[in-house]
Amino acid sequence: MRKIFIACLFCISQMALSQSVLSLRERFEAEILTIAETVEAGKLSPSEGAREMLMAARAYFPQDTLTHAYYESALSYAERFERKEITQAQALELLQIRTARYNEALTARTQEQMQRNRIAQEEDARQREHQAQERARLEYLAAQEAEEARRRSMIGNMLQGIGGAFRNAYGQPGVNCSTTAMPGVLTTNCR
Repeated sequence: MRKIFIACLFCISQMALSQSVLSLRERFEAEILTIAETVEAGKLSPSEGAREMLMAARAYFPQDTLTHAYYESALSYAERFERKEITQAQALELLQIRTARYNEALTARTQEQMQRNRIAQEEDARQREHQAQERARLEYLAAQEAEEARRRSMIGNMLQGIGGAFRNAYGQPGVNCSTTAMPGVLTTNCR
């Protein structure tokens, strides 16, 4: 019974955690295998082995309440079997049912996480596109402003050239002033 129960737990833990980070999963599986071998050797009871597996799950996956609940259920089945509240067949049947529900929940969680990742990637792509469009708009406005400044500068230079040409052709215009005197008032007009 011990071998079957622990082997079942080990196989289930391998299936359930196949979507975890590889190195973390490998370390966890190695620890589960060590615990299973210890139970097989008779150094731990099935409930003690299940308790150790639960502690390992909590240590390796501290935020994964779904995995914790699964190993808590396995511990409960092992304790109930040892207290002879259920038979070996019932314990294995309960564990198989619980494993099926656990795998369904893992699949749903993985799909939900993939959906969230896809939405986040789409949002990132939209943000990048918006930023690229805004950057292109700002570059266009800067280029337009630079072109307008260059055009104004060119027109100013052209007008200065025309003015210089007139000055050179006709000379510097003189100041023409005339003074008129009226009794007590002297008036000067300059043009």
